[in-house]
Amino acid sequence: MLTVAVLSSVSGYAYEPLVQEGLVWNTSHEEREYNSSPRTVIDSWYFDAPVEMCGRTYHPLKQNDKTFGYMRQDGDKVYLLVDGDNISDIWYYNENRDRFELSTGDEVLIYDFGAKAGDKYMTVSMDGYGGFYANPEMVEVYVVKADTIMVNGHERRR
Repeated sequence: MLTVAVLSSVSGYAYEPLVQEGLVWNTSHEEREYNSSPRTVIDSWYFDAPVEMCGRTYHPLKQNDKTFGYMRQDGDKVYLLVDGDNISDIWYYNENRDRFELSTGDEVLIYDFGAKAGDKYMTVSMDGYGGFYANPEMVEVYVVKADTIMVNGHERRR
């Protein structure tokens, strides 16, 4: 019986979605004023109560009560809504240099936790502080490695 318990804890973990009300994570960056030492700034981001938009349920992604976007999770995939207010004017070129524009109500794949090494997908660029640009460009993500890390005692895929 002990063997089964050990194998269970090694081979799998209780899945907990990234996008859920109350989930908070911190990002950090350094700031420096003229002729001063750098200081570390920690920003807290959180998901607020779900809202219905464009026929789906999204969680507002907030920092200091300001909404930066609306996200939802479906299985291993996390999507960002092009809401026309916080996120708008997204466009990209395909391999033939054809221009494509996303409209209000469209979604962009932000994370694919089911992706394996060698997979690739298009997503939006983020600013240097981990937030979204209001008018982001689409960039191709190429997965070179998929593994897990421990976060607050829980194993998470990254």
